[in-house]
Amino acid sequence: MSISPQPGAQDPTVVYISALEASHWKARWQAAQALGELGDARAVQPLIEALDDSNQWVRIVAAEALGQIGHPEAIRALILSLDDSSIWVRRASVVALGQIGDSSAISPLMERLLRPPNAEWPEELHDVIAKALGDIGEPAIQVLIDTLEDPDVWVSSAAAKALGQIGPAQAIVPLAALTRRENQWVRAAATQALAQIADARAVRAALITDEAPRAFWKLMALKEIDESTIDQLKALCKDPDERTRTRAAEVLSHLSDDRSVTPLASALWAEFPEKPSAKTSPRQTRAAQSESEPEITSGITPLVRALQDPAVEVRVAAAEALGKAGDASAIPALNQALQDPDSRVRAAVARSLGEIGRLTTGSEAPIEPR
Repeated sequence: MSISPQPGAQDPTVVYISALEASHWKARWQAAQALGELGDARAVQPLIEALDDSNQWVRIVAAEALGQIGHPEAIRALILSLDDSSIWVRRASVVALGQIGDSSAISPLMERLLRPPNAEWPEELHDVIAKALGDIGEPAIQVLIDTLEDPDVWVSSAAAKALGQIGPAQAIVPLAALTRRENQWVRAAATQALAQIADARAVRAALITDEAPRAFWKLMALKEIDESTIDQLKALCKDPDERTRTRAAEVLSHLSDDRSVTPLASALWAEFPEKPSAKTSPRQTRAAQSESEPEITSGITPLVRALQDPAVEVRVAAAEALGKAGDASAIPALNQALQDPDSRVRAAVARSLGEIGRLTTGSEAPIEPR
């Protein structure tokens, strides 16, 4: 069943608005979907009326279309649809209110967020509301900070997630306090929120929690870690606090692209510099290096030096990053690191040797017997 306007026919918005009155629900559904894609404000009132359609699928798509168009005229009708008999219509209305982004939606969304989970507003809708409040942004900050103290796990977690999405500096202290709550899910949500705020204080506060690795890796998987956060992690690799430094190195080593090598290497450069002293000539430096260790590509030198770091986590991170770099000049240093006293380091080194071999020759890199 197609209601697509033919080439040369009348205005498509007019055609689809008329189709909202079709007798078959699929035609009305298709019309509402098309109007959302067109984004014409003339469709707002007809779509508002479609929120009362007898078919829930039409109502869902009408709410979605109103969110796509983003006209504030739809806010009141979408707020009323938060009480629709269909959970899917309620969900679509929440998302649409977030897309429109008007502060008048904050109060009704918060009212639903604060309700105890039930069949009408189950736990999973708390995350949808949190996303919508995060989309509204700055006007929602204070009420979300106040909500962090709510005793309900789902409510405080949702508020933390919304604040992470917005990223306000004034939320750092209350979110850091939330990482000390007894409930694991609340701590994880607060840690993830702090990791999203591109501020040195926030990233540091996130790194020192037990939930830090999982939180950062989840954000990396979702591609929600931006370059400013990467810069903060790089800086914290040189932090005087060992736990902070090792956590930053550990997180950087698990990035899923080439950022996993360059930031970690540059962050470690100051700690493991390859700079000749004033009394040593470049020729003497090269001669000394040739006697003590093989020539190493300069870009990975800090990672090779980090294999000697006193912190196990840094040695593991360096070994893993060298494997991702795929530079064969690191093989001798990695072979030497197979003597590391910690089994986690030795395992990381073995994996990296295999990875370098596959990347450079298509076979395993040679591991020297010990």
